[in-house]
Amino acid sequence: MVSNNASSASAPENDPLTSLTLDDRFEYSGMDFTEAFDALRETHTELSVAASKLDRLGSIWDSLPPGVEISVEDRKRVVSALQAIPEQEFGPTTLLDTLWEVTAEDPWGPMLAMGAMKKFYRPAREPIFHGAMLISTVAQLEGHLSTLAENYYRAAPAALHDVPKEATKEFSLKDLQALGSIELAVESAIQNRVSKLSFGSLTEWRRFFKDRMSIDFADLGTPWDVTLEIFERRHCLVHSEGRASARYTKTVNGVSANADLRPDEKYVTEAIDALEVLGTLLHASVWRKFTKTPDEIVSQIESTAFSALKEGRWAFSLPLYRYWQELPLSNQEQMMARVNIWLARKGIEGLEAIREEVEAWDVSGYDDLYVFAKACILDDLDEAFAMVTPLIERDKLSGADLATWPLTASLRADPRIREYSELVRGYLATEAEASILAAEDRLEEDVDEAHDAGIADAPLPAEDLATLPESSAPPSPR
Repeated sequence: MVSNNASSASAPENDPLTSLTLDDRFEYSGMDFTEAFDALRETHTELSVAASKLDRLGSIWDSLPPGVEISVEDRKRVVSALQAIPEQEFGPTTLLDTLWEVTAEDPWGPMLAMGAMKKFYRPAREPIFHGAMLISTVAQLEGHLSTLAENYYRAAPAALHDVPKEATKEFSLKDLQALGSIELAVESAIQNRVSKLSFGSLTEWRRFFKDRMSIDFADLGTPWDVTLEIFERRHCLVHSEGRASARYTKTVNGVSANADLRPDEKYVTEAIDALEVLGTLLHASVWRKFTKTPDEIVSQIESTAFSALKEGRWAFSLPLYRYWQELPLSNQEQMMARVNIWLARKGIEGLEAIREEVEAWDVSGYDDLYVFAKACILDDLDEAFAMVTPLIERDKLSGADLATWPLTASLRADPRIREYSELVRGYLATEAEASILAAEDRLEEDVDEAHDAGIADAPLPAEDLATLPESSAPPSPR
């Protein structure tokens, strides 16, 4: 079939993606994926608080239009009537009936009652926010699946020859002449294949990676039924107003037709982590198929896993560290993986679930840092604190380690950590200075961009300057 993109494909040399090496392409797209999910998680976390307030009733007086004045005595009369409603009878209907009765003779009474009724019976706002965040999260993963498929075809262009026998020709002679080169024809073919995949289902994506690269979504940290349910719920949010469709009930057991599937904060928080785990490990698995030097994969996985560990996101970091263990690691990295897996399991299951394994860990002959790690995991704080000063003196432990390591979290909760407050403060001061310098650099870049765009040189009209309050001056970055 003739491509709709055939005549519009751009030259590969003008595409920054195609000009990168294979490993750079995977490295940068992996970083973009992680940053995108960090942005989703941060947005959801910060705005969930505001979203939760959208459906609160607040004060009944907020229902009145601006300018309507009610005396203190009238307010007391209304509040007393509402407080007299028996607790077992309190609800929207009883509250509204009481409002109507107690304010029937007041000119502002109907406005107050109608405003309160709107608050009670308007559609909930908070589920809209969480639903939108879930839709965005699934879309972000789908975009990354397309990126990985593109990387696959660029790494193995011979795979483009593998088409069904019943498929019609992809390019006519006229198309090839319009494209002008084999390179552009290959690029157009890649875009066509990926576009066709992007309109398919999650099951079709799973089949693509399994058939082409022997990579199964079910083996990548997030259970297949969890991933499938998230995608099906997204489909219901988009196509059936958040109600369980026949397709959903066929896919997910125990859910009745038309059940309300609008997600809450907890569901979306867990879904963001679950899909990021899948996308991160899928990215690493595809990359491993084509790279000759897996060092960057090792670094990228560990960086993502350790950041999550520091944030206490145990269920996210655990599958990443388990995958990391399967990579070609040094002995030191293998020890790090073991320690961090125990920390994640301790966060999820509790210390008793891992105590026997950790106590059986023979650290004799290893660096004292691993003896210290064992003591910290087991919450043997007396032994751990006894080792802090010698490890600091040998440059094995720093203020940053005491302040940020998940391993030293139990030490930070102990009063004895105050003995090392100067060391920790020194690290924090250094970090603060680095943040200030970074902020100044960003400010300089913004100013330079403004000058380049001609914005900074455009003066404000005199009348605008005269009306600017003193507080409008930009604050010092310090």
